[in-house]
Amino acid sequence: MDGVSDGETMVLFLRSFADDAGFAAIPSGPERAPWATTTDTEEQQIAHALEPFGRMVAMGRPGEKLPQAGALRHYSAHDNWQAKVLAALERASLVLVASGTGQSLRWEVEQVVARDQPERLVLLGVNTREQYESFRAGVQDLFPKGLPAGYFPVRHYSSYAGGRDAYTRTAIWFDADWTPHQTPLGQGDPGVRVERLIRHDRWVETAFPLAIRPVYLRAGVDIPGVPSRPLPRPWSVRLSVSMLALLWGSAMVFMIQDASHGWHPLIAHSWALLVGLAVIGGPLYGVWRGEHYMTLLTLFLAWTPSLGFLVVYVLQLLQDPDPVIIPNLSLSVAQMVITLGSLCSAAAGLLLQRRDVWEWGASRALVPLPDDEPPDSTDGTRSEDRPPSVLVFAAVLGAVTLALLLAAFLA
Repeated sequence: MDGVSDGETMVLFLRSFADDAGFAAIPSGPERAPWATTTDTEEQQIAHALEPFGRMVAMGRPGEKLPQAGALRHYSAHDNWQAKVLAALERASLVLVASGTGQSLRWEVEQVVARDQPERLVLLGVNTREQYESFRAGVQDLFPKGLPAGYFPVRHYSSYAGGRDAYTRTAIWFDADWTPHQTPLGQGDPGVRVERLIRHDRWVETAFPLAIRPVYLRAGVDIPGVPSRPLPRPWSVRLSVSMLALLWGSAMVFMIQDASHGWHPLIAHSWALLVGLAVIGGPLYGVWRGEHYMTLLTLFLAWTPSLGFLVVYVLQLLQDPDPVIIPNLSLSVAQMVITLGSLCSAAAGLLLQRRDVWEWGASRALVPLPDDEPPDSTDGTRSEDRPPSVLVFAAVLGAVTLALLLAAFLA
């Protein structure tokens, strides 16, 4: 295959050219958030998901002027393509076959089965159940234990879910004796909390490898972005949550002081306290538990004051005919507090963008055995055996806040 070095592993992608349009489509985002999607085509997402097995390659359509994004295309003469496919089969660490029609595809499937390496074969059920059943009828006799009937469940999506128009619908993998196993994309797994790992903006890229997770496990490779075992909570999560709890809690106390206008002080302070704790506690608890979307929300909340402060500062510089880049020491205490708070909030946001944070969050989706969960600290205790420090901190913050409110109310 052109473009693949001699020592490089690769994934061979076999399909009917009639399916190229489906794999070249860009899946739409959620119904209520259509902008929350990637610009990668479905074929690109599959190629990214299979990167641990090697570079994905495919035969190019004869006569096409520009190869579509995704698998590396190899072109050959009409009388030589079969030899190229046979040579690629010898090198491929994994063979991916999309359910299509045609005698050429049947010949390719026949060559794959003849090599008797079922652990290296994955079938994709694409487009419609009728297309898969047509493919199944055409190649059923080639497989020692046949193929399962197409299982294309009706997918019920919330308005915020992705994958509504995915071309790839189901995946089939095999045991060493050719026993087939079919898993629709997005279906649950007893060993993984699938709903916590599937990203609606990259639905195929994240749902497809989970559907064939046993193939990754047998090969001894990790699904991209998903560690093989639960990881301990990173120090950056502990520090960033503590910083944001302190900053946001302090801001809440200042806002509560102005919340009693037109209200009974006790009612106004209690209402502000409950709303503040919900706004603070919800995102931070989500970060502490490794929730992907809560972490994204917290990043937004952490960066907002910093960006707002930067905009205000730039506007002041533009209005000053003789701008001073370094603030002088005449700044008020409030200005210094806002400045330091904005910088600390930005620092906490940077900590949450570390790679180990996202890997730990993904590992939280694994369902470990009772003795498999690693300790969260060096003292050997598990997080489930002791209260999280963020809850202790929140309790202390709440007690201090209540004390301040009580003192203000009695005054």
